[in-house]
Amino acid sequence: MIIPNDGVFASVTNRLASETMHAISCIEHHAIKLALFIIPFLLTVGATAQDLSNPDTPPVTLTGSLVTSAENYSIPGLATNRPVNTARMYFNPTLSIYGIDLPFSIVLSTEERSFNQPFNQFGVSPRYKWLTLHAGYRTLRFSDYSLSDALILGGGLEVDASWFHASAIYGRLRRSVDEDTLAGIIPVYKQMGWATKIGFGSQENFFNINLLHAWDDSTSLSIVPTRSAVYPRENLVLGLNGMLSFLDGRLALAGEIAGSFMSRDTRLPKTDLSGNPLLHLGLFTERLSTRFNLAMKTSVTYRSEVFIGRLEYARVEPEYESMGVLYIQNDKEEVTFAPTAIIAGGKLRAGGSIGLQWDNLYNNLAYTTRRIISSANINWMPSSSFGVDAAYSNYSMNNRSAALQVNDSTRVENVTQSFSLSPRYSFITGTMQHFILLYITRQEYADRNILTGALSNNDVLTAMLSYSGTLSTGLGFSASFQYTDMNTAYLTNRITGVSIGGTKPFFDNSLYASLQYTLNFTKASTESATDVQNLVTVSLRYKVTNADALDLYFQFNTYEAATTSRTSYSGTQTRLQYSRSFSFGMK
Repeated sequence: MIIPNDGVFASVTNRLASETMHAISCIEHHAIKLALFIIPFLLTVGATAQDLSNPDTPPVTLTGSLVTSAENYSIPGLATNRPVNTARMYFNPTLSIYGIDLPFSIVLSTEERSFNQPFNQFGVSPRYKWLTLHAGYRTLRFSDYSLSDALILGGGLEVDASWFHASAIYGRLRRSVDEDTLAGIIPVYKQMGWATKIGFGSQENFFNINLLHAWDDSTSLSIVPTRSAVYPRENLVLGLNGMLSFLDGRLALAGEIAGSFMSRDTRLPKTDLSGNPLLHLGLFTERLSTRFNLAMKTSVTYRSEVFIGRLEYARVEPEYESMGVLYIQNDKEEVTFAPTAIIAGGKLRAGGSIGLQWDNLYNNLAYTTRRIISSANINWMPSSSFGVDAAYSNYSMNNRSAALQVNDSTRVENVTQSFSLSPRYSFITGTMQHFILLYITRQEYADRNILTGALSNNDVLTAMLSYSGTLSTGLGFSASFQYTDMNTAYLTNRITGVSIGGTKPFFDNSLYASLQYTLNFTKASTESATDVQNLVTVSLRYKVTNADALDLYFQFNTYEAATTSRTSYSGTQTRLQYSRSFSFGMK
């Protein structure tokens, strides 16, 4: 056990106390600014849907936490941009008005004392029985290919009856951003849109019709783009999705199909060349830049007490887009099968998946890229005291000749594999509980191109053996051994380490103390000497009340480099922290 010099420790403690008082004075100095800041800050928060029909909902509550801390970080010889002394305050209150939560956060620091408001995002979704209203910034999910994760500033509603479901929303999907050629900012048009969903059925059997119409405001930019090839666009997506269940829910068929009309430049002339009957709805204007693409997926899932199987198929045509989805990987077709077996009454679960994916659906690319993605996992727990987890994953990719012939320079063929094994064992002797864990993992990347493979291959092996024991009095012990072996084309790094520690509660668990020592050795294959690192960590936590706690953290860190190409250092890190949780207005 390493104990710091009393004089040094006292100096650090005095410095921390000084920094804490300095932080408190900063907080008092900015109290008026905080009050002025909280009002606009409420506009930066989001609120979740709450049921206003619940009579037990309190009218107004205020809950949250307050944390103040002072830290000294002094490690001479180690290049770092961190200041030596810092003080911070974190204030995280949540105001609830009739069940509508308004969480927000305020941070004060000696490093940054200004009050910034980088964005305003407020949204609320009150719910009364079967009706939910949306206002402000909201994210609704209709389906994977229509409206999924777009953040919309506007208003909408949802009707959720026993057999009928409907949703609608209108608003701004994106705000405008002018081009800045000096800063490299690409312009963005303001994007408006609306979406609606009409559905019938229950969670197990349903059918939905999804419709989205979004467009760019061509007049929203104050500066005409000169270098960026960005044009105003318009998008109409019509989709169907649903699910049917059979055999008391054991067998389920699910699927979705969506068609997307996308005009890449709404300034181009109108046309009626496609003759698509969907355009006769009058919701979309076909132009010379309009394209139509399909996306679809389907799945079959079977569930029983001993087996779960899922077969999926998906096809997304090249250039398929929806303005209601932030990102869709298009030009792909894939098939995936994922079985899971449940054996011995659930004590053994064995599952996995295998999938094949390929692109170049229109055969217009130079090469066709194929991917094989597979995984397997086993969880065996024959008793409450012993269990084993094992997992394997494989991701391989290769390209094949299409418009051009594949040669040694253009060939892509690589395999990424990972293995993991983790047995664990717990037992009790007398008044002491024991837990032993072994974790082994290996990650391997193999590039099978004869020109690049020799420089790209790498292999990482990691193993850890840990033990922890706890007495009924709360006294605890822990020990661990870590080993990492990293192999690349240029060198091999080997890292080994041991760690021992102990914990002990005092004064009826009001004071909790822990001590840990870690010793690490790092050696490169190109060197004969070994780097050595020593870490001593002491932490104390004192619960003043059920709502108040005081924490002290101290770490002594030394690193002895074997060569001058790396830096040796020695220093300490100390942190003093006070935290308080509060709750007002709760029933």
